[in-house]
Amino acid sequence: MKRLVTPLVHDADEALPASVAQLLPPHGRTPYGLYASARLANASRALGISFPTVVALLGDDTFQTVAYRFAQASPHTHSDWGQWGEAFPAWLAEQVELMAWPYLPDVAQLDWLCHTSERTHDDAPHVQLMTSAFPVVAIWWAHHGPPAERATWMAQAKEALPKGETCHVVVHRAHWRATATAVSADSFLSLSFHSNTMSLHCKWFRFTCI
Repeated sequence: MKRLVTPLVHDADEALPASVAQLLPPHGRTPYGLYASARLANASRALGISFPTVVALLGDDTFQTVAYRFAQASPHTHSDWGQWGEAFPAWLAEQVELMAWPYLPDVAQLDWLCHTSERTHDDAPHVQLMTSAFPVVAIWWAHHGPPAERATWMAQAKEALPKGETCHVVVHRAHWRATATAVSADSFLSLSFHSNTMSLHCKWFRFTCI
């Protein structure tokens, strides 16, 4: 079996955890009918767009299997596939096979905030906040930052992961592209206090966080 997962904190040549390998069906076999397979493929593509960091962490094949399972547990009910997936982070947290990656649900939540930020239809400043016990911002930038900087972000994530320090995250949109920034606890508290004043958020954010 080819390598399907590249865990953040493991080297690429390390073996797959058996729990993750068990997610996959036997090679060349699908447990779904033709119509169901087509619909599940649409679900996998839609989730892959909304959760690109999760795809990068799990690999395409494992992510597809995970997406199929989620689609069966939480069927798509929207006319717009882009509106489906809000429950995915919480669902990931319940999957025993994926507990080797305890940060995965929070990474998924960050992906979702970025996704919804970019889909906001008005041009008003858009800021969302979250906290995590994992270095999710470093993980995110390790997969979405400039290629020359990704190794540095990866090293930061590996160093921070065992510490268990709270990561205060601000997701904001600049020129219709969402980005994530880690801020201090005090800055996060201030942003939370002014959560109903988005224009103030972005003005304040520009001068104190960038």
